[in-house]
Amino acid sequence: MDESQILKETLKSIDDYIDDQKLLIKKGEALQRLKNNPDFQLVIMDGYFDAEAEMLFSLLTNPTSGKPIDRELILNQLDGIKHFKGYVGTKDHPGTLEQAASMAPDNIHRESLERMKITADHAEEE
Repeated sequence: MDESQILKETLKSIDDYIDDQKLLIKKGEALQRLKNNPDFQLVIMDGYFDAEAEMLFSLLTNPTSGKPIDRELILNQLDGIKHFKGYVGTKDHPGTLEQAASMAPDNIHRESLERMKITADHAEEE
């Protein structure tokens, strides 16, 4: 692979990364709108993250129906809630999406500077 092709691939990689970071910012903004939406708060934040998790935990700790419970299924459901809650976050704690979105502008700035440096270095070599 010649130097010109390496340069093109490097710049494309940076551009793709910047595009990914811009998308991450859009997702973070969309998440903020969702978290401020009363329907999302009712159904997901209060209903799924809290009430559903409490009900499942209660089934594990105090089975009242007299029927055998599928512990593995309930644990998997609780695990799913935990992971989704970790991704979305709560009212008081940002999730992984929000954290990544908050770092994206700095990442874009850093990669844009790197792209300019690579481009300038290459122009000087010619």
